[in-house]
Amino acid sequence: METIPKDREAMVALYAPYCEGFDQPQLELGLEKLVTRRINGSRRLKPDGSHPFELTWEPGESPQEPSDCQLDFPQIQAVTYRFSVPTAQLVLWLMVILAPAPAAPPPMLPPHQLPAPPLPAPGLGLPAPRPGPPPPSPPLPPLPLGSPGPQAKPPASGAAEAAPPPDLPDSFWGWLILGNLPSRRSA
Repeated sequence: METIPKDREAMVALYAPYCEGFDQPQLELGLEKLVTRRINGSRRLKPDGSHPFELTWEPGESPQEPSDCQLDFPQIQAVTYRFSVPTAQLVLWLMVILAPAPAAPPPMLPPHQLPAPPLPAPGLGLPAPRPGPPPPSPPLPPLPLGSPGPQAKPPASGAAEAAPPPDLPDSFWGWLILGNLPSRRSA
């Protein structure tokens, strides 16, 4: 299984039927990560906090051959999960982890900075604007008592600091903790 770099095209062709719906570069990333046999990340908790984890595995030689895996939590040494999954399923989880994050939507403008509505065009049956100063914008709601007020985030000094550690997909956690089987994919 250590031959991913030189047999890249063959490995992509072998795993592609089991990883349908994913493009070739993403599948290549998943296969490259497969040979590293390890990923570190952090499981986010709600409302705050996280549990760092380390997932290690011994990959199978083919998509349907089992990969023996171990999930450890460095801060909780008594908790270790050992399990086996088809190697194709492990590659799918790795592909989800390595998928680029969607671009964040632009921040909303506060109400007092919204663009002015367009002026009515003459001859379209719209009322002409009234002369005089524009109506005042509505006031901003008061801050709750004891709140520190708006604070700017310090700029990130590097991409590694800006990006949180990767988390395994929810389908993995549902499978591990609740026993929900991953969705079947056709071969």
